[in-house]
Amino acid sequence: MKNENFFDIARDAIEVEVQKLEAFTDELDHDLTRKREMIAEYKCAKYRHAGMTNISARFYFCNKFGYKYEKQYYQLPDVWELVKEDSAFFEAVDNAPEDEKRTVALYLGILAYADHLISEKESLIATATDWEKVELEEYLVGHRFARKCIVEAWEV
Repeated sequence: MKNENFFDIARDAIEVEVQKLEAFTDELDHDLTRKREMIAEYKCAKYRHAGMTNISARFYFCNKFGYKYEKQYYQLPDVWELVKEDSAFFEAVDNAPEDEKRTVALYLGILAYADHLISEKESLIATATDWEKVELEEYLVGHRFARKCIVEAWEV
C-alpha cells in the first residue's frame, strides 16, 4: 500500500461507474417505450451494477466493522471463511507494520471475496443457457471492474 486513502480511492472509483449505470437505468425507467426497445442493454447494466455493488458493499462493511473482528484478522465472518486457511494472507498481514495490518487485511480479504465471486460465476457459465451466460458475463464485468478499482487504489 502506497496511499493511506486506499479505501476512499477505491470506493470513489467504483462509485463513479455505479452512478453512470444508475443514470442509464433510471433514464430508461422514466421512458418505458425506450426501455422496452433497450431491454437487453438495461438488464445488462443492472447485472454489471449488481456485480460491482456486491463487492463495493462488502468492501464498505469490512472497512466499517472489521475492527470488531480483530481475532479474525479484521474479516467479517463470510470473508473470514475465505481466508482462514490462506497462509499467504496471514504472512502478509503479520509482516505488515502494526498501523497497516488492518488495511492490508482489508485489501487481501476483499480480493479473496472478489476472486471467490468471480470463480463462482465462471464455474456456472459452462452449463448456463444463452441468457444465463449473458447474465453471468455481465456480473463478471462488474466483479472484475470493482476488483480492478481496488487493486489500482492499492497501487497508488
